[in-house]
Amino acid sequence: MWRAKGAESARVKCWAATLAILAVLSAPLAVAEDFKTINGKIYKDATISRVEADGIVLTTKTGISKVYFIELPKDVRGTVSSQSCEDRRSTA
Repeated sequence: MWRAKGAESARVKCWAATLAILAVLSAPLAVAEDFKTINGKIYKDATISRVEADGIVLTTKTGISKVYFIELPKDVRGTVSSQSCEDRRSTA
């Protein structure tokens, strides 16, 4: 029995280390930025909560908004889509 508890404790420590590493790696995704659409709408201190097939979901102080890719400038579109592709590759 004593060894079984030791093995279980090692698994818990492994999971804790894995969660800590994932938290550190996902931190750059949660950086607040200002997003400006091609229509001139500005989302201040917004964080990307998720990337969907047709746009991104932003979280701000005022709430949650979905911004479609066609509303974003081309440079932002490229940055967000390349980041989401990298994220998909790293999780696969």
